[in-house]
Amino acid sequence: MRIDHYGEVHADISSLIEREHLMDVLGTGLPPEKYNFGGMSGGPMLTVVEHKGIRGWRLAGVIYDGPNPSADPAQWIDGLEIIKARRADFILPDGTLDKSRYESMRAPRRNLIAELHKRLVLGSDRDASRAPALQG
Repeated sequence: MRIDHYGEVHADISSLIEREHLMDVLGTGLPPEKYNFGGMSGGPMLTVVEHKGIRGWRLAGVIYDGPNPSADPAQWIDGLEIIKARRADFILPDGTLDKSRYESMRAPRRNLIAELHKRLVLGSDRDASRAPALQG
């Protein structure tokens, strides 16, 4: 798996499972595509770090959502298996989420989504208060 970064600061981490890079380290075979990864929430998402030529592992985040196939085959997109995690630097020493910092990172994204919705659905000269409610 690889975590791509495009220069933006995100409150969450999304990692696409790239099956061509998976390795069968236990010798039991790889899980098939559309495998239900239920139960991985709360587990660690690790990242490889390198410092002065030495590589190691570091906690990147805590998994909150994994690829779980839909019961409706029309809802599944082949090859799109994504694991989502909350960034580790949002976790306070007592294990709770720094909600104010987390929400401050999400606010610009919600504003962008609302602006795009206003332009695409309503047209730029229409009143956004008349638009259907958005989830963000």
